[in-house]
Amino acid sequence: MIIKVKRGSDFQGLFRYLLRHGQHGHRGDARIIAMVGVYDERTAAAQMAYNAALAPERAKPVVHLIARAETGISDERNVELAEWMIRDAGLAGRPYVAVAHDDGHLHVAACEIDDEGKAPDRILWSSALKKAVSPELASTLPPGSVRSRAWDSHISWRMSKLARQVEKRWELRRLSSAPRATATVEPRIERWQDDRLRHRGQVPLQDRYFDQVRSALTLPTWQRRVDALARHGLEIRVFNSGANARGLRVCSMSNDRDFAKISDFGLGGMRKLDASADQTFVAFCAGRGSRPITLAEPEHTFDPVMRRVQVSFRHELKEWHRTAGRRRAAFDRYKRSQRAIGIEVSSLTASFAHHMSSRGRKAAECKLKRELLSRARAELDFALREAGPARTKPSFADFVQREAELGNTDALRVRDQLAARVSETQRRRCAVMALVLSSLSYS
Repeated sequence: MIIKVKRGSDFQGLFRYLLRHGQHGHRGDARIIAMVGVYDERTAAAQMAYNAALAPERAKPVVHLIARAETGISDERNVELAEWMIRDAGLAGRPYVAVAHDDGHLHVAACEIDDEGKAPDRILWSSALKKAVSPELASTLPPGSVRSRAWDSHISWRMSKLARQVEKRWELRRLSSAPRATATVEPRIERWQDDRLRHRGQVPLQDRYFDQVRSALTLPTWQRRVDALARHGLEIRVFNSGANARGLRVCSMSNDRDFAKISDFGLGGMRKLDASADQTFVAFCAGRGSRPITLAEPEHTFDPVMRRVQVSFRHELKEWHRTAGRRRAAFDRYKRSQRAIGIEVSSLTASFAHHMSSRGRKAAECKLKRELLSRARAELDFALREAGPARTKPSFADFVQREAELGNTDALRVRDQLAARVSETQRRRCAVMALVLSSLSYS
């Protein structure tokens, strides 16, 4: 079972989605299975919005809980599950509506503000007992051992804990929240990196150097790790949130925009890597001198087919930039001509003001201005025709699709790889395995 938590501020939009109204009508059927503290389903959104208005300082009063199991669950169990979700979220006593969709999802819409305009109480967390405690018990614990947290602090972790309990109680297929369940030998690609691959053709850094970085990070000291990465033109940098070190990144020495979080390599974050080294990375950086000098530069890709397609795409992108620059320059010249024509015509007619009436001067000014603007417009049209037609900026995915339709075998292969989401790391490993098997067969 998976339970997600979303926050927002639009009750009307949430209920339109939950009840399949308006633009969401094509998504399927929905039925309300429970309403607690709500007078009527037609006014549920307005009632919760009214409660939220009692505490305008709360920016996101909407609480949207989503639960789904691998197999279908009866409405009776969904009602019970909604009660548990509200209880463990800390929203007991607040109005909520539980909606079941025909695709197996359970949705619970709630407002964090009650009828008296109060938000849930803050959580008192004991670091010694590793659990939430009551105010009475907190007063008996040592000073400094109890911290106050917002009511929604660690709410996703609480929902995951509830999901594990429900799986055990109802004998559902067990999922795991443990970090070892998400450990992988494949690079973790962020969404923005996948978008960059499809728009610009840039393969993520952790996909190109996954095995090399993992081998470097398993070395016992930070000095050896940094030296091993420098051979590939890579380095480790700290990225900060204010004055605090938030984590580590593996970056290209030649391109600051080519980077990946160090946790994307499957060996943990800064804290775990510091524990396996001789010192913390921050202390290592403080005692280190200048950056290592290297002439190595990271490869854009190790796949020769992808490299050829990237080169072709860069040529097309360069041509698009050249055309767009020429068209932009032509429009800039036209705007400058418009301003110059206005100034020139005004000064010229002002010099003949005492020789003609105001009506005649205005007519002459309009005629002269119209002729000069038509000439400037003709020059603009000629410059635009010379620069080439206007086009939308090409994306890598569209370029590959077009070339594949024209019969380009390299583009056909890259298109299939993008569609199947096969990482470059996996392709390289398969190529090495095939080479080993072929050598074994010959021997």
